[in-house]
Amino acid sequence: MIKQIKSEYSWLPLECISQLTRMLLDMWDSDGVLMLWVDYIENGEMLSELGLMSSDGKSIRLQHPAPTVNVLVSSLISYDASSRLKRLLSSNHDCPICLSRLPGTLCIQLSLCNHIACQQCLKNFWGKCIAEGNVTKVGCPNIECMKEARGASMKDAKAILSPEQIMRWKRLLQKQEMEKDPSITYCPNGPCQRPVNPPPASPDGPEWDLLRTCECGFSFCVFCRRVWHGPHTPCPEPPTFVEEYLSYPEDSEGRRTIEKKYGKKIVTSFVENRINMEWKERETMGCPACKVRVQKNRGCNHMTCTRCKHHFCYTCGASLDPLDLYPHFDQKSKPPRPCKLFDPDAEAVETT
Repeated sequence: MIKQIKSEYSWLPLECISQLTRMLLDMWDSDGVLMLWVDYIENGEMLSELGLMSSDGKSIRLQHPAPTVNVLVSSLISYDASSRLKRLLSSNHDCPICLSRLPGTLCIQLSLCNHIACQQCLKNFWGKCIAEGNVTKVGCPNIECMKEARGASMKDAKAILSPEQIMRWKRLLQKQEMEKDPSITYCPNGPCQRPVNPPPASPDGPEWDLLRTCECGFSFCVFCRRVWHGPHTPCPEPPTFVEEYLSYPEDSEGRRTIEKKYGKKIVTSFVENRINMEWKERETMGCPACKVRVQKNRGCNHMTCTRCKHHFCYTCGASLDPLDLYPHFDQKSKPPRPCKLFDPDAEAVETT
């Protein structure tokens, strides 16, 4: 009996085994001693008398000279797995999918949450989710686990799915994780479609940060997704993120997401260009001949371009006849002209 105790309870410290042996021998004079021994050990009563049970009765404290090697850890894991399997196979269980009560031989106990479902239901359910690309639902069908979006373990997947389904599942999971990174784009080359990581920031300027080169050798622009047009050629499809970026408050999650997707340097460059263009449209007027921008701080609205000497109206940008300028500003004509030679604020400056 002592040898049997040592083999069945090798996870016990040696001093506990000696103490347990003395305790069993003290029961020798009782009638039905074998049944007493079995009940005494199976119900765990001996753990309290050995001083191994915690005060709340919910955990066991063990002291072992090598707790991390197979002497203890593997024995406990193996015993736990065998006891779970024994309980699973020896009783019937309710399937949360088909709502049928089935024997344990037709069921599986999921390793992450210990919930039980029939194998055929999981095979059909998970297989359909993988076929449709909805890998977020490949997990425990229990309502609590579905609310927490608890996925399936690889061990459970291998027990239920075919190798082809597992390969597709792993590929979809990898794609799902990559899609969470906004800085990753996909190769626009039809047969390829590989994910492409952003390159390191170029010291030659933010224009080079638009370049993406796939493993297949295809180089393209991250904005227009066409063949790389070079750093100095305007993109045929200018970025659309500037309006969205400016709509978010500073240091917001929305701005950080856009900066991560395209790179902070390139985002800053396009936003500054947009702000400068808006300021030019609002505060300056372009010469209708050479397109140079002119800003007026005072004086009349008759402009003479310093580059091409072209005459134009600062208010509307219309060209003027240098030999007959003032009919464009004639307020006594019928109907009155919309443009004035002097703006109200300019007239006030002139008269003070």
